[in-house]
Amino acid sequence: MLAEVLNRPSSHMAACVLLVLMLLALPGWAQVQPGAPWPMWGRTSHHESFSPYGGPSSGCVAAVVLYAEFCATSSSPSVSAEGLAIYGNGNNNVLAVNISSSRLLWSFHTEGYVRSTPAITKYGTVIVGSNDGTVTALFLANGTKLWSFTARDYVSSSPILDESGFVYIGSGDQSLYCLDIRTGHLKWEYHTDNWVSSSPVLSERLGLVYFGDEDGCLYAVNTGNGSLQWRYCDLLNSPVFSSPAINSATNAVFFGSTDGHFVSVDGVSGHLLWRFIVNGSINASPALGANNTVVFGTDLGAIYALSASSGSVLWQYQALGGYTNAPAVSANGLVYFGSTSGEALALDVTSGSPVWSYRVYDLIASDMVIAHQDQLLVLAFNGNLFSIKDCSEL
Repeated sequence: MLAEVLNRPSSHMAACVLLVLMLLALPGWAQVQPGAPWPMWGRTSHHESFSPYGGPSSGCVAAVVLYAEFCATSSSPSVSAEGLAIYGNGNNNVLAVNISSSRLLWSFHTEGYVRSTPAITKYGTVIVGSNDGTVTALFLANGTKLWSFTARDYVSSSPILDESGFVYIGSGDQSLYCLDIRTGHLKWEYHTDNWVSSSPVLSERLGLVYFGDEDGCLYAVNTGNGSLQWRYCDLLNSPVFSSPAINSATNAVFFGSTDGHFVSVDGVSGHLLWRFIVNGSINASPALGANNTVVFGTDLGAIYALSASSGSVLWQYQALGGYTNAPAVSANGLVYFGSTSGEALALDVTSGSPVWSYRVYDLIASDMVIAHQDQLLVLAFNGNLFSIKDCSEL
């Protein structure tokens, strides 16, 4: 109903005013949109990248290009309950593409590269950062702007939303920001020692938000007042581009760094639980699978599945290219990766056995996203948005 009202030109301004008043009156409206299969980066504020849907699983898969706007693209799509894929690109645009019809619904232009992955809220708005230093709230129905906040440097970090009506996002000005999602007003700012390109992860139960910076440290900051709870700095203090994931049951936080260290720390105290060292860099973020498994890829093409409890190797797979993005784990037991060689790859999450691969003929810098049952979205660096399904579904 709201989308219909917003699309009527005669009532557009009145509807915008009405929605703003509704949002200001509703506490806790920052919950993600109900029914959205992938409403923000990592799917939830814990960044497990685990979907309740099954993904394409047969030995035969095929792909169609849903939309193409040719330019460098490293944002990842979020998917709304209405079936919109929303993402940014190097043309400085935020796009909303209808997955069913392959039609562009709207485009919003910023003044900088949009690497940030949008977050879709419960009340029909989209929050996204841009390299022009802005964090912007857009109406999901038509892409018009509700509010904008300006940081002091680029914003390539992706936002997360809490249940109290606030959004958390990092910036190249070395800060993590907490903003009122209704107005964009600043609640608090935490300043670090280096750029914050890592996207934050949230523990509502502990009241902490976790994120890395390019000084090689992982921070835990109080969501209420922005005070530092603890800081963990790994041995070599190499930059942390990998965004963390948290196991909400055990409070273990997982992240990688460019020195090849993959680390698990206790989310309450910041104490090291275990460390696993690989050849190469870990710029990619991890995903959490079933059976207490954490999976990630390296820039040299190695894929690891580790025990989340001990860090011991469950399986390893060597693929082509390298991995700079987050995988996605499906409910039917597969984990999907996209590589710099342009290969989308599905592995059995329990054994590491390959199930299928599909080449999109350009590097994949975006995260894997499970849109709906048996549908995987792959956004290539050249701007092509692919839908991959089992052959039987096309």
